Amino acid sequence: MCDMISRAGPGFKPPTYHEVRTCRDEWKKVGCSLMVDGWTDKRQRTLINFLVNSPKGTFFLESVDASEYAKIGEKMVELIEGVINKIGGENVV
Repeated sequence: MCDMISRAGPGFKPPTYHEVRTCRDEWKKVGCSLMVDGWTDKRQRTLINFLVNSPKGTFFLESVDASEYAKIGEKMVELIEGVINKIGGENVV
């Protein structure tokens, strides 16, 4: 995915509101998968990226600085549950 983003270059256009809405409609019809990627940056912050995958493709949802609570299980569960609620728990397969 990072290679594709770098190939897009500075002229990359993010999805329009309509395209995002179309993806959300697709999630309701066929379901989607939540993908989570965590990493540590040069300043030692724990960053977590949330992406949604469906037949329409992969959609970046949000990135969260979880430095303060990355090692606390209950807080991580709350974070992930919050993202699932944004997607719609009934849509996640």
